[in-house]
Parts: sequence; C-alpha cells; structure tokens
Amino acid sequence: MNLVRNITGNQGFHSITPKAIVIHWWDDPSKRPTLEGVVSWFHNPESEVSAHYVVSGNIVVQMVDENQRAWHAMSANDYAIGIEVDPRVPDGTYDTTAELIRNIWSRYGRLPIMRHRDVPGVSTNCPGTLDVELIIRKAQGGDTPMLDENYLRAFWLDLFEIEPTAAQKKQFIGKPALEVYNELRNSNARKEWLAALARVRQEAKDAKVNAAKVKELEEKVVSKLDELLAKVN
Repeated sequence: MNLVRNITGNQGFHSITPKAIVIHWWDDPSKRPTLEGVVSWFHNPESEVSAHYVVSGNIVVQMVDENQRAWHAMSANDYAIGIEVDPRVPDGTYDTTAELIRNIWSRYGRLPIMRHRDVPGVSTNCPGTLDVELIIRKAQGGDTPMLDENYLRAFWLDLFEIEPTAAQKKQFIGKPALEVYNELRNSNARKEWLAALARVRQEAKDAKVNAAKVKELEEKVVSKLDELLAKVN
C-alpha cells in the first residue's frame, strides 16, 4: 500500500469518533473516472464532497484525517470513515482496500463496513458493482465477516439508536454481518421500533420532562424491540 497524504479543505473541521467505515465507488466505470480527477474534485470547494481515503491499485490517497468529518455519506458523516474505491478495480485494488481497512481496525477495533447505499436516509446505487463482501473477507483474512460484540454494538446504534441487550447479543452475535445488517435495516421490526421510540420521545418532549426521564421512558419500550426481533429469525 502506497499511502499519499493530500489533505483537502472540503471537510467539516470538527472531530468525529469513527464507529463505522463506508465504502463508495468513484462513479460508473463507463464514465472512465481517473484518480487524478477524483482527487481534484474533492479539492474543489464547489463539489462539497470529500472522503477520508481514495483507493486505486496499490495507491491510497488520504484526503481527510480519520478523526475529522468528511463529506461523503450524509448522516454517516458524523461517525464514519469514507473510502472511495476505483470502480474499474485495477490490479491490487481489493487487496489494498482490505489492507487499509485492517490498518484502520488496528486503531479503532473492528468497525463495521457499510455500503454507501446502506446508510439510512440516502438514495444511491453506490458502490455499484464493487464486491464489498470480498473486500471484507480479505480484510478479515479470508473469513466470511461475522458479527462480534463490537460490530453488533455499532450496528445497533445505527439501526435502533440504542445499545443492544443481552438477549439481542445472544440472538445475533456470530451471524453473517452484512446479511444481518441488510435484513434488519429493511425489516418491519426496525420500522415499528423507530416509530415506537419516536412516540415515546415526542410524549416526553410534550410533557417537558428532563433527559433522565426521557431515558427512563425509552428503556420501558426496549422489551418491545426484543418482541419484534424474535419474528426476524
């Protein structure tokens, strides 16, 4: 991996605590995007986009420091490291991306890997035809990516806005990570849970209760999520 620092001004200029990694592609490969063109675009203030890393072959260009907010995935900008991958996948691209992910994991633990299109609230096909599962397998040394406790916790905060319970950990730890994430993200259980949580928070807001009381009310509906998830698997 040949790492080159080329920091852009297109960033939020406030710190983040990385909790996930989002994989992107530059664009449709039929448009023949180039490394130089992508780096230049991320430097252009009018683009209003950037990523922490851009990968092509064995080259990695770092454009935003990992603890700073890049502009790559809307709601995920506040917690995710963005990696833009060459859609043409020249030789070594998948291996280099996997090496970069292992490098990031060495600093933050095994952060979950998300496709851009899996980020809540976005409408995109990105990362297109990139084989993200292959990248994860390579990053993990060839194994199918499975959920461990840290991985599951990051999923839960993203999907359900709470910490996982002991029962939820027992239900999902050890299962295929991307399969579980995609199933839960699109499940009726998640939709019903978020609706219930929103109602509780609105009731608390209307009653003008303090933060401690809001947390107490939220905890009362946690059992509801266990009931809903029991129907998923």
